[in-house]
Amino acid sequence: MKKYISVLLALVLFISSFVGCSGNNGNKKKNDTDKVDENLIDISKYTVIRPDMCERTTVTAAANLRKQIFKYTSAEVPVAIDVDLDAVEYEILVGRTNRQESIDAYAELSEKKDDKVIMIKTVGNKIILLGKNDNYTALAVRRFILAYVAPSKYKGRLSLERGDMTKIGNSGQVLTVGPDGQVVVLERMSTIFSPYDTNDTEWRSYPKIIKLEHQPDPKNNGVLIATNENINLNPWSIYRSMDDGETWEVLKPYRNDIAKDASPGYQPYLYELPADVGEYKKGTILFSACVYSPWRTVLILAHSVDLGESWKGISEIAEGGVNNQDRWLKDGIWEPFLQYDEESKRFFCFYSDQSDPKYEQKLAFRYTTDLVNWSKTYSVTGDKEYGVGMVALTKMGNGKWALAFECCKIGGYNLPIHIKYSDHIWEWKVSDLGTEVRTPDGVGLESGPGMAWTPAGGEDGVLFLCALDGLDSKTDSKCDLFMSFDYGKSFVAIENPIPVKKTDKHRSSYSPAFFVDKDGCIYYVNNPAPGEEFSCGSLVMTKIRVY
Repeated sequence: MKKYISVLLALVLFISSFVGCSGNNGNKKKNDTDKVDENLIDISKYTVIRPDMCERTTVTAAANLRKQIFKYTSAEVPVAIDVDLDAVEYEILVGRTNRQESIDAYAELSEKKDDKVIMIKTVGNKIILLGKNDNYTALAVRRFILAYVAPSKYKGRLSLERGDMTKIGNSGQVLTVGPDGQVVVLERMSTIFSPYDTNDTEWRSYPKIIKLEHQPDPKNNGVLIATNENINLNPWSIYRSMDDGETWEVLKPYRNDIAKDASPGYQPYLYELPADVGEYKKGTILFSACVYSPWRTVLILAHSVDLGESWKGISEIAEGGVNNQDRWLKDGIWEPFLQYDEESKRFFCFYSDQSDPKYEQKLAFRYTTDLVNWSKTYSVTGDKEYGVGMVALTKMGNGKWALAFECCKIGGYNLPIHIKYSDHIWEWKVSDLGTEVRTPDGVGLESGPGMAWTPAGGEDGVLFLCALDGLDSKTDSKCDLFMSFDYGKSFVAIENPIPVKKTDKHRSSYSPAFFVDKDGCIYYVNNPAPGEEFSCGSLVMTKIRVY
């Protein structure tokens, strides 16, 4: 008997010690799953329902929702057309389906005057993803994926709030929907400068913009600074916004204090140092441009440490021949493009170079480790039968650098945009002219490209590209806005969100630019003509977000 009691006592002690391991003093510690048990749903029970009659964007959105649910939860959720399947208890209703819940939700949306609204809502065991049109339905689906599917930590389950999960409100203008359901949204448009304000008839071109993100005083992060070229009146203008583009102020422009024998100038460029370079600290704002004299052209570099209030010169980056913008005379250097490279810890300036007798015009770069002393000139792209110029450069999420540029056969008329790639910013095959950028239906770009890549929107992000003019465009824009959802393997074109009409004067839309902030938001600037009474351009900014 004692033997059985000893065994029983040992068993009790063993079980007690095992239970005690689950928490302090035997009390079970709540984990993350316990905290949200009341909101968990078993997503594997659901079927995605889409309308029988809908646009391709809704079809794509429903298919992508199924794909993303499987990716993040391992749950295989079928997709069905509303007319092919009677209503079941657990459904995700995408768009204007024939289900009563969709009908009621659309009636609620219809009461809103603004077309740019979406709804993400649960009604019982039905999940409603809806917009006033197919594009905004796609946006609702994308936001649902980002807000509820992607963050899921529970295999086969999602944590959902009950009722209205996304307040009905302005969601911006949907520009396009990508092949995997990415939604590109125009959130804001802002006029930085208009000749209506000053009766200024000065040409404006080469717009550039940066958003400060590395300032020593964190409260200054988020400040926007923009610039553009003014050929006759002021060499360059500097603008600043402290409220994300709602309002703008005009700052004093930089006055050339480096190449004092040269006159300002052309082609401004802005950059904020993301790291210390020599004695110049992280957060220093840099300004580069081309200045000229009767005997030379010079790329200069200046800096500001007070949010653009004042500027001081640093160095001459490179020197070329005389001031003659005849592109077939091999003399000048033009169009600086600044870029810090984290891999090599070097600071680069890419530019167009007509001073090399081997080529009509080539792309080149120099680098520095202190912003004062620059390397020799290295060739990037050049060909005896083609003139190349006006570089735009960006690093993509696959680790490759993308380089866009004009590429024109000698004696040719058009300046089509080409693109090429490299694993390292300093390593380029000079003879490689890349490939001409064209959409599947034959639309292209020419002259003065601007380009940037954002990680937003999915694994491949989105590559944005724009230029002065379009080739064979099917829209009313002087130049379309191009996007690639596969690292530049293919492009789609949409009508430019900054309305640059085909009838606008020549320098309107000349060398537009992008800036991508740390959240993946895109700031895009261009110079449309404001009206027929002005031959000059405005300076306009758009804020674009990808979901």
